[in-house]
Formats: sequence, C-alpha cells, structure tokens
Amino acid sequence: MSRRLVILGLALGALVARPAAAVTIEKVVSPGGIEAWLVEDHGQKVISLSYAFHTGAAEDAADKNGLTEFVASTLDEGAGDLDSEAYQGKLEDLSSSITFEPGQDYFEGYVRTVSPHRDEVFDLLRLALTQPRFDAPAVARVRDEITKAIAARAEEPNALAGKIWWRTNFPNEAYGRPVLGTAKTVDGITVDDLKSYVQTRFARNQLKLAVVGDLTPDELKPLLDKTFGTLPASVTEPAAPADAAPVDGGKLLLIKKPVPQSIILFGQAGLPIADKDYYTFLVLNNVLGGGTFSTRLEHAVREEKGLAYSIGTGLSNYDHAALMFGQAGTQNAKAAETIAIIREEWARFAAGGPTDKELKDAKTYLEGAYALGLDSTLSIAERLLFFQTHGLPIDYFDKRKGLIEKVTLADAKRVAKAVIDPAKLAFVVVGDPAGVTPDQVVDPAD
Repeated sequence: MSRRLVILGLALGALVARPAAAVTIEKVVSPGGIEAWLVEDHGQKVISLSYAFHTGAAEDAADKNGLTEFVASTLDEGAGDLDSEAYQGKLEDLSSSITFEPGQDYFEGYVRTVSPHRDEVFDLLRLALTQPRFDAPAVARVRDEITKAIAARAEEPNALAGKIWWRTNFPNEAYGRPVLGTAKTVDGITVDDLKSYVQTRFARNQLKLAVVGDLTPDELKPLLDKTFGTLPASVTEPAAPADAAPVDGGKLLLIKKPVPQSIILFGQAGLPIADKDYYTFLVLNNVLGGGTFSTRLEHAVREEKGLAYSIGTGLSNYDHAALMFGQAGTQNAKAAETIAIIREEWARFAAGGPTDKELKDAKTYLEGAYALGLDSTLSIAERLLFFQTHGLPIDYFDKRKGLIEKVTLADAKRVAKAVIDPAKLAFVVVGDPAGVTPDQVVDPAD
C-alpha cells in the first residue's frame, strides 16, 4: 500500500546516516538504454532506489478520480505467483521495503534493501510493476481502506482546508481533484481499470531513476535492465494541459466546523523553477515565512502578537502550476486578527521587499540548510529524483549555492513587487472563527 495510507504523514526511517559532503553523482546507462543517477556509498551494505513514472493523478479521468492512488495501494498486494501475504512476507524476511507513492504529476516508488538481498528485492519490484495480481480480496480491502481514509480526511481540518483550496482555485483543472479520489469514484474503479493503468502508463520513456548505496556502475547496469527492461519502451502521453493559476484570488472561504482552533490556509501563484527569477523568489519565501529563523510572518503573528501557534510558508511546483502556500493555526477568537496581519504583512513585503540583513540571513540559511537533509542513502536518492522530475541538472548540488549567492537586494525588491500580490492571496479557513466575514461559506460535501 502507499505510505500515506499506512500511516498518514509518517516518513519511513532512513537506513543509514552519512556525511553530506561526499555526494558524487554518476550517470549510468544500461545496455538496454535505461538511465539512472548513481551515488556510490560502500560504507554500509545498504541500497536505496527512488524512481518515478511521468504519470499521475492529474491524468486520471474525472470519473476514475483516485485511480492512481488505488494502483499505488495495490501493487504490493501480490505479484507473479506470490499472493499478498507471501509477497509482504518475503519482503519482511529480506529486511527490505518496496513502497509506492502517487502524486499529481508523477507516480513514485522507493526501494530500501541491504546489498546481500539486492537481486531478490529488485526482482520483487519487477514483479509488482509488470505482473501485479490485483486479487479480488486485496482489491476489496484496499478499496475499503481508501474509502475510510477519504472519510477521515473530510473531518480533519488541515486536509479539509487543502481540499477546498485546491477545488475552488482550480475548479476546471485536474489539480482541483483530490489524489485520493471520492467515495463515488473509488467505488467505480474496477480490476480492469487497475490492470489497464499498469499496462498503459508505466513505460521506460516515462521513467526517472536514482540509486544510492553499495553497488558499482557495472553492477547497476544489468540490474536496471532486469528490473525495468520488460516494461514497454514507450507510451503516448496525453496532450499537456495549459499552465494554470489559482482563480479565487483575494477571496476568503469558510468551512464552519465546531473545533476550538481555526486552520487558516492561504496561497497565491508562484514561479516555475525554470523561471529566471525562481531563486530570488525562493529567498523571498524564506524571509516572508519559509525560514526557521524569525520570518516576517512569524514575528508579526506569533512573536509580537501571540496570535498563532504556528505559521509558515512554502513553495510548491507542479508540471503546470507554481504556488506559494502558507498556513497558520490559531484560536477561533484570534482568527480575524491573524488574517488581517497576514494580509498586512503580505502587502508590506510586496511593496518594500526584504532588508539587506534579511536577504543575507536567508541566503546563508538556504545555503547551509540544504546539505543537512543529505544524511542517508534514502534522502539522497529522493533528492536526486526530485532533481530529475523538476528538470534540474545532474550537477545541481554544485550549482545551487551560486544561484542563491547571486541574488541581489535589487533583484529581491523587484521580484517581491512583481510576484507577491495581496490582492490574489486566497484564504480557506476551517473552524468557527469569531469576527471573520467570508466571501463564501462552503459546504465541503458540495
């Protein structure tokens, strides 16, 4: 099953710690033409694989919304001549894991194993991708689990806020539909739908691969062909949709819920990673709300006024949308003042941008903190996969610092004025806030 259905939000533990400084990436191409990025690490007998097919929930038909999630949740429920219990038991015996993670644009997968069991575990992955069983009892059980997860998320304020934000800001786009699907669409997904997905959406021309750990290029090449070589060479991608931006700019939507704390989700359009000003925008986000030091929003909302338990912003980039998100949690009685201050700070930052000190602090943080996440074979493999799925070069580790360092104060003020836009900041509030006058009260069931 996908990781989010096993324990929502719980990341699987890293297999081995390693220093971040010694990351040397090599492009490896198998005899069959399958390419992977490899970081050799022979310090421990551990191998981590991260991979992705360029297909995801955004390609699911509207009446089959949730199909990508359903496939991800059933691929490890038996494959080849192994039923679900036998497949999972074999992985447990091999002290290894194979997981699948659906997204809007990519279908990702992860393998963690120890090198003595490498060939057996990679063969189990091959079976899951090419010969999944989709046995009726497993499919029925997973369908029930997904349906329960949908019901649970409908009651959870953070998930509910996200669902409504996406649905109202991308009403005519696939991004506006939840990856999990709805109870109705999930009920209509058949075993034939699951089989067709695997047969028509997994192909070598859609594949990105990152491997980190105890193996050499010569050992990896035949392993790539054996594991992925029997997949179709190519599939026809659907016509790419037009790039999209949030349409509900400036509005505040309220979902009434009798809870003591209001969840406030806010966001606006961002910049694509390929944009020439993206790294300036990345620095701006760090100053406004995305850093761990005292950001503008944290100082104004939490430190100075004590209004929110937490507040922060972040950037999200998809194939056809770029966003800047923020979230805060506060007592219902303080929600109106919190929203007002967020809007004020958004407008003040758009008008003046950061100070010179804020800019320098943000750049120092971004340059230093990036390496801190590279502490395991798994985290490095996931980072390399991110590079590939977002069009970043293989030497990005070396280039990133220079891209951030060259951001000037003039750049920051220019981009803040051009991109940060309080008039387009869309809010969704879940709770029972006092003094908040919404543009619309939303029934989440509609």
